Amino acid sequence: MSRGRFLRKQVEKRSAKERVKELFVKAAGKRKQGAADRLVRKARRLAMKHKVPLRQYKTLFCTHCYARLVPGENCRVRIHKGRIIYSCLTCKKFRRIPLHGRPQPPSKRISEKTKSAASPKGPTPRNARTTERHNAST
Repeated sequence: MSRGRFLRKQVEKRSAKERVKELFVKAAGKRKQGAADRLVRKARRLAMKHKVPLRQYKTLFCTHCYARLVPGENCRVRIHKGRIIYSCLTCKKFRRIPLHGRPQPPSKRISEKTKSAASPKGPTPRNARTTERHNAST
């Protein structure tokens, strides 16, 4: 790819990001659901065409029917088992987003627990009670 074409694509992508942002702001200001949905659909198409990520707009629209989500109006928001659940009431689909970052794999959690459980004196005998009883009886 030539340098000129690369720069032109970068400029197009930058302007597409700005346009997507404008479209989402306009959609948020619309009162009519149909008009807002059309703006969201247009923003999404533009983002896909220019490969613009929509991470920050994730909760603003339904990925199944592309409706603008307004909590209390056409969307239900719940927190359940460490996840935020957005339920679209127009298409009855839902999206689960983790409330906290990614959980650690179990192997790391176990190794951290064993490190914190080990006392500075050294490891204790496995069955300390039985050895104490045995020593007391003799």
